[in-house]
Amino acid sequence: YNVGLHSKGSILSCAGYGLAQALRYYISALKIFHITAVINVVGIFIHMFFCHLMIDVFDWGVLGMAIARALTELASAGLYYLYLKRYNPGPEAMIPVTRESFAKLAEHTKEMIYHGSAIYAEWMALQISSLMVGFLGQNDVISAHGSVITYLVYIQSFSLGVSVSTTTYVGNFAGEGSVSKVKRYATVGAILEGIVCVLIFVVTFGWRGEIADLYTEKEDINRLIRIILILYCLGMFADYGSNFLAFI
Repeated sequence: YNVGLHSKGSILSCAGYGLAQALRYYISALKIFHITAVINVVGIFIHMFFCHLMIDVFDWGVLGMAIARALTELASAGLYYLYLKRYNPGPEAMIPVTRESFAKLAEHTKEMIYHGSAIYAEWMALQISSLMVGFLGQNDVISAHGSVITYLVYIQSFSLGVSVSTTTYVGNFAGEGSVSKVKRYATVGAILEGIVCVLIFVVTFGWRGEIADLYTEKEDINRLIRIILILYCLGMFADYGSNFLAFI
C-alpha cells in the first residue's frame, strides 16, 4: 500500500527531475559548474521545508514524502531556469520555444536514444533487479536492497561529478577540433575517476558495518546490507569504469 502511494506521488517528480537535469547538463555544457553546486545546496533546504510541510504539517505520510520530492525537483528546475533567464550565459544556444523548436524532435530523439543506450541499459538492469527483489516477497531483503540503493545513489554522485565534468571538457574540445586537449582531459578525467573509485571502495568495504548501522538496528537486515555491499565492491571498478567510458 505504501509503495503504491509513494509511486503515485512520485510521478510528478519525474517531470521535474527530467527538466532540472536537462537544464543542469545544459549549464554544465557551457563550462559552468558552480551554479549546480549552489542550487543543489539550496535544494537541500527547500526539500527539508517541503518534507516538514507535507509530512509534519499536513500529515500525509509516505504520499507527502513523494510530493515533497516532486516539489523540490520542480523548484530546482525553476531556479535553473531563472538563472538562465537572468544571465543567459550561452545566448548562441538559447533559442525561444516556438514551432520551429520541435521541427527535428523525432531526429533528436533518435540520436538521444542511440547515444544514451549504454546508460539506459544499465539503469534498466538496476530497475529489473529491484523488481526481482520485490518479487521475492521478503521484507528483510527488500529493506536491505533499498538501503544499499540509497547509499549507492549518494556515493556515486562523486564519480558522476568527475564523469560529467570530463564529458563537458572533452566534448567542447572535440568541437573545437583540439585533439591534444581531448586526450589530455580524458586522461586526467580517467585518473581522477580511478582515485575516486579507490576511495569509495575503501570507505564502502572498510566501513560497511558502520554504513549498515546508519540504516537499521535490526541484525538480519544489517547483515544483508553488509553482504550486499561486499558483493557490490567486487564489481565496483567495472561499474564506475563503464559509466565513465559511456559518458565520454
